[in-house]
Amino acid sequence: MRGSSAHCSPHRPRASARLAIGAPSQGQGHRTSMAQIAADAIGVPLGVIDVTGGDTEATPFGVGTIASRTLVNAGNATHRAGRLVREKIIDAASRRLGVPADSLDLSDGVVAAKAPGGPSMDLAELAGRAPLPGTPEPTDGRHGTEISETVHFRPPGFAVASGAHAAVVEVDEHTGAVEILHYAVVHDAGVIVKPMIAEGQVTGGIAQGIGGALYEEMVYGPDGQPRTGTYMDYLVPTSSEIPDLDMDELFTPSPMNDLGVKGLGEGGAIAPQAVLANAVENALRPFGVVVRRGPLSPSRVRDLIRTPATPA
Repeated sequence: MRGSSAHCSPHRPRASARLAIGAPSQGQGHRTSMAQIAADAIGVPLGVIDVTGGDTEATPFGVGTIASRTLVNAGNATHRAGRLVREKIIDAASRRLGVPADSLDLSDGVVAAKAPGGPSMDLAELAGRAPLPGTPEPTDGRHGTEISETVHFRPPGFAVASGAHAAVVEVDEHTGAVEILHYAVVHDAGVIVKPMIAEGQVTGGIAQGIGGALYEEMVYGPDGQPRTGTYMDYLVPTSSEIPDLDMDELFTPSPMNDLGVKGLGEGGAIAPQAVLANAVENALRPFGVVVRRGPLSPSRVRDLIRTPATPA
């Protein structure tokens, strides 16, 4: 599993923190989840984190948002970069306030003494000060203290999720139509950073899997040219075809990374084809049906009923 990188830096004018990751978002909510990881790691409010993904000028090392790698790779790079930035902020505040670093804590964007009544300094004040002694003046005309860290993270092993899917279907032996009566799934993606995003990804994956199991198919003519070149010909499921899902979660942290997270993107998409094929085959057992390919369109189901299975 190849790695990813994250660059994190608090900066002016409003003492925000800029996070650049090597993975662009395709609708998975990276701005929310990565900002949450960075905010927790640094000790600042979520709203001050600005997230940029897939900008090769800012983070040249990254292989894209594929194969359940973003949260594992970019997430852990973000976490480590944030922790290092936190240490640097506390160190800078220690020198400003004239107190030992181990006597300070950073929470909600404020560096304050652990003991009651001690000195404090917020991130905006720290970022607005002149550079610390021994630090070169900025060459771009800016003033203030800017702290940054770049981290490349490559996991020592695969942090894969696991799960179980079950489906109850009804098959009309005359029309070949398949109706999903009940669909249940339990998934384990380790530590969940944002439950709403995780549930949405699993739900979307199941919808994609149902499409592959029952609807979507590339058809080619005798000349080798595709006949399903538009969405007028290539059937995809809509919300009407996706049943209400009975979903639950387990939480088993991965030992392969600091956050304990696992990949989730494929958690919903892979199992539906096998689950629905088995369910249809079970429903049509009196006809001796054996399902060996999909999608299980009405015409293909009728063909399976008409043609007894032969030994593999």
